[in-house]
Amino acid sequence: MQARALGKLLKGMLCHVNVIPLNPTSGFDGQPTHRHGVEMFQQTLAEFGVRCCVSLPVHGAVAVSLFCAVFRIVELYACVVTRMRCC
Repeated sequence: MQARALGKLLKGMLCHVNVIPLNPTSGFDGQPTHRHGVEMFQQTLAEFGVRCCVSLPVHGAVAVSLFCAVFRIVELYACVVTRMRCC
């Protein structure tokens, strides 16, 4: 259902979706995403012409490093955009 809604929203747009399967952590009572569900999500998006890829789950220090890298990229982007508005 969510894949169809996303597919309808993005249909015709030049975009790419990065699918990140749920990776339960301590304190989370949910279940991990099953491979079949991920494949169906990806297939549904493809039916709408939306390109996507599936990221592998990461754990521990690797996850922290990736989070820090993404946060730094967002921080740098915000700085550039802010400077462009001021000039």
